[in-house]
Amino acid sequence: MAIAVVAVVVVLGLLGVGGFVYFRHQGGDAAATRVREPGNTLTRDWEQSVPRTQPSGTGLTGLPGLWAVNQTVVFADGGGVRGFDGATGAPKWTLKPPDHVGRPCAMSWRATANGLGAVAYDAGGGDCSVIAAVDTNAGTVLWSKNLAGGVKSSTPILTANDNMITADLGQAGVTRFDARLGTTLPLPRPAPHSGECTKRYALADYHGVMTSDCPGEGVTVFSQLDTKGGNDSYPADGRKVLAVLGEDPVTVLFETDSEHRWIQTFTHEGAGKLIELTGELEKFHFDSRCRMVADKHLLIAEYQQTHGYAALDLNTGRLLWRTPAGKIYRLVDDISPDQVLFVTDGDTTGGVAGHQDLIAYDLKSDQPTVKGALTRPDGHSPGPAAGCEFVKAPGRLLTVCESSEQPGTNSIDSYGVYH
Repeated sequence: MAIAVVAVVVVLGLLGVGGFVYFRHQGGDAAATRVREPGNTLTRDWEQSVPRTQPSGTGLTGLPGLWAVNQTVVFADGGGVRGFDGATGAPKWTLKPPDHVGRPCAMSWRATANGLGAVAYDAGGGDCSVIAAVDTNAGTVLWSKNLAGGVKSSTPILTANDNMITADLGQAGVTRFDARLGTTLPLPRPAPHSGECTKRYALADYHGVMTSDCPGEGVTVFSQLDTKGGNDSYPADGRKVLAVLGEDPVTVLFETDSEHRWIQTFTHEGAGKLIELTGELEKFHFDSRCRMVADKHLLIAEYQQTHGYAALDLNTGRLLWRTPAGKIYRLVDDISPDQVLFVTDGDTTGGVAGHQDLIAYDLKSDQPTVKGALTRPDGHSPGPAAGCEFVKAPGRLLTVCESSEQPGTNSIDSYGVYH
């Protein structure tokens, strides 16, 4: 398998109250200011480099990926799971994997505020089905389960909250466990249910949705914070759940046998508007987890074959705005009361971008504002934005980027952002 190269960029200090941000410029490093004015370039604080091994997972599984919990930054790829000090970048621990497993191949999208996350390992032969609960504070595995069976899982989806960890192994099934003890917990089912019926689950960190072809069952929305099961059921009308796109409110993607796609929200007051993805809305894509629901009614998701993003009003079904066509944007998993953040390649010289731009988009308009530039000490970009992933952390922004400048390593860099 070819070795890929990833640079990991850690941006410290995030947004102020109300979305006002002041960026301190980088001083004393002329190389980094060649591509942007000093007042626009973000300060580089620290760096770490670690060997890199190409993982067998995909972007859907979150590998390679980052967690940020308390003062620990956790980076995971096929070479292992490692923790670093968030303030200095110094190594803190390397996770000892369960016995008799292969490389890590998936991880939960994020860890909880208390430091609990989930990692999947190869059980052998490319079957990504050994599930482990990870304590990021101590850098230890709490428990592990080997779920290997007759059907291999290559792209499992893991979710974690402080009560339970759930593993969706695709055709191999969905299983959930007590987060601390590892005991198996039952999956919610509607009451009453009719036995041998086709059921399909989609999971987020705190909620899940099930659709069933049993008469009278339809769509069931349940909480992953308890084991009581879902009593909030709605007519399915032939729709099958594909994904949970957001949790405030619970926003669900459905499809029908005719391959039409629909989006609907659910709250304690009931089901929201059913939106069919036709016309210009057909260009929305949900192949990765790069999406969010902002301000309780705006779905921001990939648009036009993942080259950009757009905002959908969940109350009206209207497309409100989209990023410019022809330029690749990557979503930052963070919002303030009035804006959402993206990273895109900056100005190009000879077809190669010299930096990345951190851009704020107004939630109700199409007016972007450049907040700062990311460059390395030699004045080069951390990597092409198309190969980057971005996640929010308290007080910082974590970025994983592909890079060709340091073959065989991950470069972990910290860029200061101050308010």
